[in-house]
Amino acid sequence: MVPDAKSLVPIKPSGCKRPFFYVHGADGHTVDSLIGKYIDPDRPFYGLRAVGRDGKEPPHTSVEAMAAYYVQEIQTVQPKGPYLLGGRCTGGTIALEMAYQLKKKRQDVLLVVMVDSPRPLVAEAEKAEYLRIAACEETRKKWMETLIKIGSDFSQGKFDFNPEVFKYGIQIPAIYTPHIYGGEIAYFVAQDNGRNGFLSNLIKPQAWNNFVRKEILINEVPGDHLSMTKEPNIKVLAFKLSSCLDKAGLITKQHNQDKNQPNFKEDLEEKGYTILSFLNQQEIQHLIKVYQGNPFPEDAVTESPYLYRSDSSLDRQYRHQVTQEVKKIFSSKVERIFSDYKIVSGIFIYKPQNSPSIALHQDPSIVDEALHQSLTIWCPLIDVDEQRGCLQIVEKSHLITSSPRPYFVYTGSNCDLQLVSLMQQHYLTSLSIHAGQAVIFDGRLFHGSAPNQLTNERISVYCQIVPKDSAINFVYRDSKTSHKVEIFEVDDDFYEGYVKEQRPDKFKQVRVLNHKTYTSSQEELVRLLEEKPPKGIQENPERNKKIRSLFNLFRGQDWWFYKIPPLLAIAYAEILIQNISPHTAATTLLALIASMFFVAAYGHVVNDIFDIEVDRRADKANRMGLLPISQRILLSLSLAVAGLVPWFFTGFSTQSALLLAGIYTLLTIYSAPPLRLKEKGLLGVITDATAVHAVPTLFVATVFSQLANSPEPRSITIVNVATLWAFLVGIRGIVLHQIWDRENDVTAGINTWVVKVGTEVARARLLFLIFPCEMLLLCLLMFLVSQFAPFSGVFFILYIVLRAINTKVAPPNALDPAPIRQVGVPAIAHDFYEAWLPLALLVLLSVRETEFIPLLALHIVLFYPAIVKRSVEFNPLLLTVRKAITTLISSMRHQPVGKIDSWQLAKTEVPTETFTESPSNDLERSIARSVDFLASSQLNDGEFKTEIHQSREMHPGEFVKEWVFDSSPFATSLVLYSLSFLKHESKVKQITERGLKFLLGEMEFNGLWRYWSSKNPQHQMIPPDLDDICCISYILRMHNISYPSNTKVLLANRNQQGMFYTWLLPRSLKTIFLNLKTSGKALSYSNELWKLTNKDDVCCVVNANALLYLGENQQTQVIINHLINTVLEGNEDSCTAFYAHRFSFYYMLSRAYFNGVHSLGVVKTDLTNRVLSLQKADGSFGNELLTALAICTLLNLNYYTPSLENAVDFLLKTQQPDGAWQRIPMYGGQPDKPNFGSAELTTAFCLEALARYRLLDGVGKLQHNRTELKQVQAQFQQTEQELTQVQSQLHTIQTELAQVQSELQTSKTELARLRSYLHQTQGASGAIDYYRHAIATHPDDLSLYNQALEICPNDVQIHLQLGNALVRQGQITEAIDRYQTVLQFHPDHFELHFELAKTLEKEKRWDEAIAAYQRAIELNPNHSLAHQHLGNALAEHGQLHEASIAYRRVLQLQASH
Repeated sequence: MVPDAKSLVPIKPSGCKRPFFYVHGADGHTVDSLIGKYIDPDRPFYGLRAVGRDGKEPPHTSVEAMAAYYVQEIQTVQPKGPYLLGGRCTGGTIALEMAYQLKKKRQDVLLVVMVDSPRPLVAEAEKAEYLRIAACEETRKKWMETLIKIGSDFSQGKFDFNPEVFKYGIQIPAIYTPHIYGGEIAYFVAQDNGRNGFLSNLIKPQAWNNFVRKEILINEVPGDHLSMTKEPNIKVLAFKLSSCLDKAGLITKQHNQDKNQPNFKEDLEEKGYTILSFLNQQEIQHLIKVYQGNPFPEDAVTESPYLYRSDSSLDRQYRHQVTQEVKKIFSSKVERIFSDYKIVSGIFIYKPQNSPSIALHQDPSIVDEALHQSLTIWCPLIDVDEQRGCLQIVEKSHLITSSPRPYFVYTGSNCDLQLVSLMQQHYLTSLSIHAGQAVIFDGRLFHGSAPNQLTNERISVYCQIVPKDSAINFVYRDSKTSHKVEIFEVDDDFYEGYVKEQRPDKFKQVRVLNHKTYTSSQEELVRLLEEKPPKGIQENPERNKKIRSLFNLFRGQDWWFYKIPPLLAIAYAEILIQNISPHTAATTLLALIASMFFVAAYGHVVNDIFDIEVDRRADKANRMGLLPISQRILLSLSLAVAGLVPWFFTGFSTQSALLLAGIYTLLTIYSAPPLRLKEKGLLGVITDATAVHAVPTLFVATVFSQLANSPEPRSITIVNVATLWAFLVGIRGIVLHQIWDRENDVTAGINTWVVKVGTEVARARLLFLIFPCEMLLLCLLMFLVSQFAPFSGVFFILYIVLRAINTKVAPPNALDPAPIRQVGVPAIAHDFYEAWLPLALLVLLSVRETEFIPLLALHIVLFYPAIVKRSVEFNPLLLTVRKAITTLISSMRHQPVGKIDSWQLAKTEVPTETFTESPSNDLERSIARSVDFLASSQLNDGEFKTEIHQSREMHPGEFVKEWVFDSSPFATSLVLYSLSFLKHESKVKQITERGLKFLLGEMEFNGLWRYWSSKNPQHQMIPPDLDDICCISYILRMHNISYPSNTKVLLANRNQQGMFYTWLLPRSLKTIFLNLKTSGKALSYSNELWKLTNKDDVCCVVNANALLYLGENQQTQVIINHLINTVLEGNEDSCTAFYAHRFSFYYMLSRAYFNGVHSLGVVKTDLTNRVLSLQKADGSFGNELLTALAICTLLNLNYYTPSLENAVDFLLKTQQPDGAWQRIPMYGGQPDKPNFGSAELTTAFCLEALARYRLLDGVGKLQHNRTELKQVQAQFQQTEQELTQVQSQLHTIQTELAQVQSELQTSKTELARLRSYLHQTQGASGAIDYYRHAIATHPDDLSLYNQALEICPNDVQIHLQLGNALVRQGQITEAIDRYQTVLQFHPDHFELHFELAKTLEKEKRWDEAIAAYQRAIELNPNHSLAHQHLGNALAEHGQLHEASIAYRRVLQLQASH
C-alpha cells in the first residue's frame, strides 16, 4: 500500500456476496490481511487503516471522528446498507461506533464483528490506572516492538507506523464510552489471553453486554491476542467469521430473491411509503374467517363516521384474540422484511358499504421519531380501489412534521388545516391494490381512505411496527382543545389493552409539551412535495434572498469591501492625473467593477473547490462542497467568462489582456494541483500578493492610462510605486490571514509559510520589514499624487494626525499592524486604503467636475458598510471628546444625569445590623471572606474582571489554552446584583459605588451599553446588546441613579412575534436614527462578529433579562407567554444561545419572577422540580457555579427544602482560602461555546446564594424558645385526645360501611342501567346528581366514584371524595397520587391541598406535608385546623420556632371566633 493511499484498503475486492469492512487495530495499520486469504471466496474483504499513519496528515483524535470518516470511505464502495462491519482490537470499538452512526442515518447494519476488542473501562480509578500504564513511554515502546515483531500485517513487508496514532489508539478503552446498541454483535476471543494478566482483565467479552440490547454471540479462537490472526489460527478465525457473516446476510439474500420488492426501503425514505406483496391466499382466507367468527362489537366505532377499529372496543378479550391472530400471520413476514423491527399492535379495520371518505391525517406517534422510524402495514383482505375504500396518501408528506401526535387523531393532525386542505385537493394519490398486497408507510405520512361506494364490506388489517431497540411511547392529550401533550414510556403490550381517552398514569411520564400546530407557507409546502404549484398558487421568488445567497457562495463578504476599493483608488488617481473625461471614465469604471467582481469571485470559488478536502479535515464549512462536480466546473467557467465580457464592450489593449490572463493564471495555480502554490511556503505568499494585489493594480493603471489622449509621462512612476505598494499590502494581508488561520491549517495538514516558520517569526517579518516598507511606499505614492492633486496630500496629513491622536486614546492592541488574532478592527492603515483614499480622490474628482458626483454617490452606496465600519475605528477619539463635553456640561448642573443621588440612597436605606465585620458562624465567615475577595479583586475603575478561555501558540504547531482578561461591563452588572442582598454592609456599599461609576462611564448615547467595554480592543466591532442594556439599566434603577430613557429603543428591537433580538440593530426608524448617531449600522460591524452569531439572534435568557428590566405589562406579555411555553415544553436547552447551562435560564427567569413578574408563577412547580431533579448525592448541582445558580433559583421561587442545606455545605467546602470560588465559564463568545467567566463572577453568585440562605437560617438562634413551645403544645393535648375519639368513631362507621358495600355490589347492574337512563333523559347533569346522592349514601364504594368520573372526569369534588375514600380504606399511596394528579389541573383548591397534607403526614413525609399545609394556608389563611396541623408537622420535623408561630396563629383564630 502506498503511503498516500486512502484509509480503505481493497484486500480482496472481488466476490458476489455483501462486502465485509474491517477496521484497524490500535496501531492504525493492522487489518489482518490474512483473513482475506481464508475467508469465503465469494466475500469481498476491505480493510480500513488510520488517517495519519504515514505521518503526513494529522491523525483523528476521537472515535466519533474516525467512525464518521470511515463511514464515508466504505460508502464509496457500498453507498447504502445493509452493512457488515468488524474490527481488530480497538477497531471493534470503532466499528461499533460506525454502526451506531449508520443506524442514526437509518442505514441497516446486519452484524458488527469484534475481534478481541478490549472492554470499555467505566470506573474512574480503572481508567486512571490504564491511562497511567498507556502513557508510560517504555511500556508503549515495548508493546510497539512486540506488535511490529509478530503482528500479522507487519510481517507482510512494507508498513506505515506513526507512534502518535498508536498512542491514541491504545487510550480508546479509557476515553470512549460506547452508546447502547440494539443490533447483532459477534465477538471472537483468543483462548490464551488468560496467560497475560493485563489482557485477561482488559478483554472480557461479557462486559460488552452492558452496552448492547441483544446477547453477544461469543466464538473462541486458538492463540493469544496477536497470534490468533497468524497461521494456523487465522484459518479457524476465518472459517467461524465466514459462518457468522453468512448467517447475518441470509435475510438480505431472501429480500433480493423477492422480485416484487425492489428498493422498497429507498421508497420508504424518499416517498414515505411502498407497496409489497405480503399475504398469500391461504393467509387471507384465514384472517377473513377470524374476522367473520369474531364480529366487531358495537362499541368498536371510532370518532370518524362509518369506520370501525377492533382496538376501539372495551372488550379486552376480543382485542387480545384479534392481536394474536394478526401477529401469528404477520410476525414471520415482518422478521423477514424488517429483521430489526417488532410488532406493537395488530387490528382489523372495517369500512361498511356506502361509507364516506376518511380525511387526511397522521397516525399517532409511538416512538421518538427524532431517533427512530415507526412503520404502519395496511393490508386489505379484498381488492380495493377508489370505489372500494382504497388507501389515499400524500407522497413525501412524512417530511413535513415529526412533532409528537396524540393517540386517536382521525379528526385531524398537528398540521395547519389550510395545508391539509391543499394536500387533500391537489396532492392526493389513491393506491388501488389487490387483496394481500400491503401499503407500508412511515407513521408520519399523511393518509386517508376513499369512500366505499359498493355493497361489499372493506376489511383491512392494520399493523404498527417499531425498531426492536426503541422505547415505545404513548402520546396523551386530554382533549382536542387541550394545550398540553404528555409523552409516556409504555410496555410492548400496552396498545393491546389500552382504553381510549384514558391517561396511562401507571407508566413513566418522560416529557410534557405544549400542543402546537405546524404552520408553513403554501409555497414551502409545494417545494417540499416537489410538485408543480397547483393552479392559483404563486411562488414568491425571494430575489433578495437569492442574491445574498449567491454573494455568500462567492464569499463576497471576504473581498468586496476590502480588495475592490484600493483598485478603484488607483483608477481614480489615474483619472485625476490623465484628466480623463467623466463619460469615458464612468464607462470604464463600470466595466472594471463588473470584471473585478467576477474575477475575484472566480479566484475564491476555485480556491474553495480545491480546499474541499482540507476544509473537511479541519471541520471548516466549504460552500463548494455542497455542489456536485459538474456544477463546480460550470460555475468556475461561467465566472471566468463573465470577467472578460465587460471588456468586449469597452475594448482594451493587448497589454491589458495579457495582464488579465496573468491574473486568471495565478489565481488558478495558487490553489489547483499539481502546483498548488499556496502550500509552497514563501512562494505561495508571493503568488497570492501578486495575483490579488500587484497585477490587478498594474492592470487597472494600464487600462486607465491608455484612455488619455496624451498619457502623462510621470504616471509611469506612480504606476510602478503603486504596484510595489500594492504588492507589500498583499504580502501583509495574506501573512496575517495565515497567522489567524494557522490552527485550522495545522489541523487540515496545509503547509503554509506561517505554519513552516511559526507565528512569531512571521509577525517579526511583518513588523520590522514589510510594514515599514509599505508605509514608506504609501508616503511616496501620496507625495506623487499630490503633485497633481494637492488636496490629497493635505488629506493624508490630516489622516496621520488623527491617527496619532487616536493612538493615545484607543486600546493599544487595536493599532497593531500585525495582530496575532483577528479582531473587528482591521490591521492599521488598511482603513486608509479601503475607505478614505478612494473616497478622498473621488471627492476631488467631483469638485473638479460635477459630472463625477453620481459616481461618488454610487461609490458610497456600494461600499457604505466599509466606510461606516472604518469610521468606527475613531470611536475612542469620539468617546473621549464626548466624555469631555459631558463632564463640562455636568459640572454646570446641580443634578448631573448619571450621577449617583446620594440623598436618595440615604433616604431609602434601612439601618440594620451588619455582620461581615464580626461574623459569628461558618456561614457568616464564608460570606465575609467572599466580600473581602471581591473588594480586593475589583479594578481601580470599579470593573470586575471577565476572562476568556482561548488558544495561544507557544511553539510552532503547539497551542495551549489560557485565560485572558476581556473587559466587559456585563460581569460587573451581575456581580452588583448579587451584592444587592448585602447592600447594608459597609464594604459592599463601597464596592457598589465604584462598580456603578464604572457602568456609568461605559454608557453611550441614549442609555446604551455594548458587551465589550471602551477599553477593550474589540469594543468597536460589536453593536449594543439587550443583555447588557437591560441588566445594567436595572442595576442603575435599583440604586435610584438617573440615566437616559432607553425603553422605546428597546421595544423597537423586537421581531414579528414580539420577542427581543439580542443585538440592537437598525430595525425601525428609531433604531436607524440611533445607529446613525452611534455608527452602529449592522453591516458596519466586523464580519467576524456575524460569523460567531446571528444578527437576528433571539435568546430566552436575554428576553428574561429584558423582562426583569421592563417588568410585566401589555408589551411584554408575549415574552412572558413564550418563556412559560419554553419551560412547559422543556425546550430550555435549545433556546439559551450563548449560555452554557439551563441553570442560567432558570436563574434569570426566576429572578424576573422574584422582582415582580408574577405571571411566571405558573411554572414555579416545573422549575422547582427540574432544579431539584439535578441535585447530586453530595448536595451539589454540578460545579460551584451551577450549585449557586440552583440555590438562588429555588429561593427566587420562594421554595425551601432541607436539601438546600447540603448544597450550601458544598459551597462552604469548595471555597478557596482567599475567599473566592474557582473560575468557571458561564457563557460563550458564540452559541454552545462557554468560554467567558471569572473567579469574581462565580464568587458573586455563590455569595448571593449564601447571603440569601442566611436569612432562612434562624433556627439556631431560636432554640431558647423550646420551653415556651412545649407549654403551647400542652394546650392542644386535649384537642388531640378528642381527635383520637373521632378517629375511633370513624373506624366504627367504616365497619358499618363495609356491610353496606356488599349490598351495594348486588345492585351494580341496576345502577348501570339507571345511569344510562338518566344520561339519556336528563343529560350528564342529571346522571352526576344521581351519583352524588349515591356516593353520599355509600361513600366507600369506589366503583361509584369511577362511574361518576366517566361521566364528568373534571369534577374536582368527586376526585376529592375518592381520595378521602382511598385514605379510609388504607390505600394511602393511591390517595396521594389522586390528590396530586387533580392538583395539576386545580392548583388553587384548598381542600385538595389540605387533604393531601394530612395524608402525607400519615406517611411521615414531613417536608411534603409542610409544603402542602403552607399552600393550603395561602389559599385559606383563616382555617385554624390547617394551622394546627402545620404546627404539629413542624414540631415533628424539629422546626420548633415555626411550629410555635403556627400554634399562636391557631389561638388567635380561635379567640377571634
